Amino acid sequence: MGTPLASQLLSGQNDCTLAVFARLEKFNLNSVVLDSGFTVAGAVGDLIGDGIGGGRSADLQDLDNPLLAQHPLPTALIAATLTSANLSNLGGTVGGALVRSFCMPQGDPLAVYLTPSTWEPNIFSGQPTDGLVPLIVSSTASTACLQQRFRLPHCSRGFIPRV
Repeated sequence: MGTPLASQLLSGQNDCTLAVFARLEKFNLNSVVLDSGFTVAGAVGDLIGDGIGGGRSADLQDLDNPLLAQHPLPTALIAATLTSANLSNLGGTVGGALVRSFCMPQGDPLAVYLTPSTWEPNIFSGQPTDGLVPLIVSSTASTACLQQRFRLPHCSRGFIPRV
């Protein structure tokens, strides 16, 4: 499903925000070229998607292929959402304050929306999120994982742990 945040980070509209992150050694990469010359998706590039299934990166599309999606390492996925308490300090950290002070005057959307009241409504179109990924993505992935692992014909939402 992806996250709209990845698309925002790599849109070209948030270059000041990316520069502040890079200065703090928090790099947002669309792709990386290995020494072998092979190109792989970066840590942000592989998360590109609109949060409801469209515009997904090749890596996320590969998850729909059962031959590519299976792996021997058992994992569990947890779906969670933010509360107002979680969002209360958004933009108030050192990194957040730097982004807002340097990049808000330049109109970087991520800097402008880095507040408790504007983050989810503007970056995620009002969808509940964990701050990075919409809840629908987390819960869909959790359900799909459980269905595959236990060969269930369907999964009750009760199986999806929420924090």
